[in-house]
Amino acid sequence: MTSWRSGAAKNRRTPNQRRWTAYLKVKADRDKFAAELKASYPSIESRLGELIAKIEGNDREIEYINGQALPTGAERLRSAELIARGIEAWRVNSTDVVRITRELCLPAFKHDPHQPYAWPRQR
Repeated sequence: MTSWRSGAAKNRRTPNQRRWTAYLKVKADRDKFAAELKASYPSIESRLGELIAKIEGNDREIEYINGQALPTGAERLRSAELIARGIEAWRVNSTDVVRITRELCLPAFKHDPHQPYAWPRQR
């Protein structure tokens, strides 16, 4: 009988009380997500930006080796991104593969109008 009464009491709440309940739930979720973002994003931004910069530099070296300095009998080197993603080439089934190193855009966590992105870095 208690559950019937609590259900009846719930139905007797005014529309404004129901709005407050929804409001407080959404606000609590928002605060939880904001704290998680604040705790996680800065280190992800830093680590990922540094890694992508290293891969991009290594890709330039790979292009040089493959284009001008490939030892006789050696196979062409593939990008670290291709290897990590298990992809053989930048074209698969007649479609281009989207490159993380070229397409990734990381907004800077701390606002700076002169440097809005952590990646790609301004050149």
